[in-house]
Amino acid sequence: MKKLFLLLLLAAFVINVQAQKCKAKDVPPAVTNAFNKEYPNAKKCYWGKDSINYQVAFYAGKAPISVTYAAAGSRIITEMQMPVEDLPQGIADYVQKNYPGEIFRDVAQITDAAGIITYEVQVKDIDLVFDAKGNFLRSL
Repeated sequence: MKKLFLLLLLAAFVINVQAQKCKAKDVPPAVTNAFNKEYPNAKKCYWGKDSINYQVAFYAGKAPISVTYAAAGSRIITEMQMPVEDLPQGIADYVQKNYPGEIFRDVAQITDAAGIITYEVQVKDIDLVFDAKGNFLRSL
């Protein structure tokens, strides 16, 4: 059951990437080299491409991860699915206060190219963004 859940999360993750599928052989060597260096143990990799960037969704350990790279191989953003219980407490407090009775639908830790971590939580049909300490930043 746990594997099925993770597979469904990865499928949703790949769909969320919103890119055209592409094969690993069509990805520039700079991108695949950067990816292989950062994630040598990645499993079940699915590549995609938007107009200028390349995305890869994969497993590293138990969590599905999505990474976006520029064509030159620099990492732009990393998004990792995570359990609700691993979120900073301030996020749960904010959701409980502002969306009583609602459940978290999608939870991800996002790291940008500068290493800044934010958390994105979907409640109802709204994405809420929080900083690394759990402070509310904005809704999407």
